Formats: sequence, C-alpha cells, structure tokens
Amino acid sequence: MGFLAIAIGAFLFSLVDVGRKKLITKRNTYITIWGVFLCSLPLLIILSIIFGFPESIGWLFWPLVLIVIAAISVGEVFLYKAIKYSDLSDVIPFTAFTPAFLILTSWIILGELPNLWGALGISITVLGAWIHNMKDLKKGWLAPLTHIYRHKGERYIIFIGLIWSVTGPLAKLAIFESSELFFTLVFCTGLALVFTVIVLLKYRDKIKEQFLKHIWKFLIVGSLWAMAAWLEMIAMAKLLVPYVGAIKQTRSLYSTIWGKVIFKEKNIKPRLVGAVVMVIGAILIVVLG
Repeated sequence: MGFLAIAIGAFLFSLVDVGRKKLITKRNTYITIWGVFLCSLPLLIILSIIFGFPESIGWLFWPLVLIVIAAISVGEVFLYKAIKYSDLSDVIPFTAFTPAFLILTSWIILGELPNLWGALGISITVLGAWIHNMKDLKKGWLAPLTHIYRHKGERYIIFIGLIWSVTGPLAKLAIFESSELFFTLVFCTGLALVFTVIVLLKYRDKIKEQFLKHIWKFLIVGSLWAMAAWLEMIAMAKLLVPYVGAIKQTRSLYSTIWGKVIFKEKNIKPRLVGAVVMVIGAILIVVLG
C-alpha cells in the first residue's frame, strides 16, 4: 500500500510541477504559491469529512507541524523561483538528491539507517547529476559542478532538498501523533495562512488579476497537490522515510518528459538520461538500501 501510494503520488507531483510552471510564468511568485495552497483546501476538507478526524492528537503534533510549516514556507519560495526561471527538465531531476540527505536526517531523527547498498544508491544519484550536465563535460570533469554553481535554479533545488530532508522525518513524527490526512490538512492550512498574510500585505492589488480571474486553474493544481501530498503522507506512515523520498523522485523522470512534450525544452537527451540514472540510484536505495 505504501509503495503504491507514493508511486501514484510521484506521478501526481510531476503534474503539479507542470501546473506550477504554467501558473507562475506570468504571475507573482507569492500569489502563485498562495493560490495553490489555498485551493488545495476544499478537497482536503471534503476528504476529512468523508474519512473523519483522528480521535486524539498528541501534544507533540503542534510544535512539529509548526516547524514543518515554517521550513516548507521558505522552501516553496525557492522551489517556485527555480521552476519559474529554469527549464522544468533542468531543475526537477535535482530533487533526486533528497534521498541522499534523508539517509542522514532520518537516522538522526528517527533512527532509520540504510546499509552499504544505500551508499551505492547515493553515488549513482550523484552520477546522474553529472550525466544531467553531460554537455559541460567537454570543459572538464568538474564542469557539471561549476554548472550547478552558476545556475540558481539547480542550487535552489538542492537547498530545497536539504529542507525536505529535515521536514520529512518531522512530518512522520507528526503523523504518528495524529493521522496522515489530518496532518496534510493542518499543514496545507498553515501554509495557506502564511502566504495569505504575505499576499495581503504586499500584493493585494494583484489578487483579482492574477488569482480570481484564473481560480479554476489554481483549483486544478491545488487539488492535484492535495491528493499527491496525502498519498505521500500515507506512504510516510508505512515506509522508511528515505524509501518514500527515493520513490518520489521518479517525478524527475516524468517532469523531464513533460518539459520536452509540453514546454518544448531543448537539450533533453542528457537530461533524460541523467534523470533515469538518478531514478535508478533512488530505486537501488529502496530495494537494497
């Protein structure tokens, strides 16, 4: 059940990436983030009414969820900026570094520790990043590293991976204090509130033009995000967090394909090969790590 949930969730997240790219191209970053999270709430509320609320909530839930909301609020800004200013197929594959970071953070926070096969999976993931920038290898073997340094979008994604590597284990602890759906609902509500304050204070004059006139688009992307996030939390409760993070990174393969098919992005071959290698490394972590 856990593996199936995150496999479906990864595909939905790739569709969310496409929606984000479409929405943010002509819109303010903060209004786009706010709109997506706000429009994720109707579906989550309906699901909560159908499936019910937890009978009890542990005291640790609230401080954990507040930490996760604060960290993800920062991460989402960098994520949307990376998607806005870079090719989808160029930045999303770098989320494949997240399982590597999760190995350390999950061990520290949850006591989850992989074996040597996990280390091999990390190496393959890093190799995928090198292949992803294969066009730069003519300038030397360190050229891909300097490519990452020069491109903000890829640096942003790696930074976001570090944030996710902390929030993932904390989210699992919060789920154990409540339920998968309730955590997702509270988490999304908190993010919507954070960005509501920012939008009302700084971008109120843009709400009608950039959000209300296109609210159905935000409802589609927000609903996809809500379902993907809930499926991820279901998997989180049943599997080791690095395993969830690894399978989730199959989104990089989907997003690379969407980048070519929908956005007509160029130089796709090395990016696609690199994304496939990153996914292989992630799968190795899952199967043998």
